[in-house]
Amino acid sequence: MTLPPQYKSDKWSIPAGERLEVARPGEFLVCLEASGPFKIAFDQSGTETDFEAGLSFKVPQGFQRIRIYNPNTAAISVRLGFGRGELRDARLVLDGAVKTEAVSPEVFSAPGPVSVGAGSVQQLAATDAERREIGIKNLSTSERVWVQHSASASATGFPLDPKEGLILTTSAEVHCFNPSAGSIDIATFETKGA
Repeated sequence: MTLPPQYKSDKWSIPAGERLEVARPGEFLVCLEASGPFKIAFDQSGTETDFEAGLSFKVPQGFQRIRIYNPNTAAISVRLGFGRGELRDARLVLDGAVKTEAVSPEVFSAPGPVSVGAGSVQQLAATDAERREIGIKNLSTSERVWVQHSASASATGFPLDPKEGLILTTSAEVHCFNPSAGSIDIATFETKGA
């Protein structure tokens, strides 16, 4: 006979060096919270295994009870989930500090277009550790230019066709080579963090 799926969670405090037996049947056990590592045993087994927050055990034959042992020198609290069947958990549980970084720029600048002379290379931006992005647009209606990391009077790097633009996430220097016979204006913007 197949039993219907079920799930139940509970929280306990276990004194230092003590054991707690919980009579609850299931096929899996998950540790949702624990203030310290502990040991767990299933049914009447004398074998205790390490257990801590975020770990789970699947016991295909099922179990009727568990034993929680606190080997620590201080009391701990644990919250365990018991269940049977297939349970999918989409929650995100984080323990401890989480390092974050601002993603929105603090400074936006858009200077006037840079004129790149015929057959020459022009620096569009110097190396800048605070820069997050640089936007570049070829304002020509008919000529291709080449965006490069270093100044090179050759058709190398990334081609920008007429009226085409790109955004680079870089703090490196950026140059533009104009292989045409006439001057071409290049529009740029930069975003910077503090």
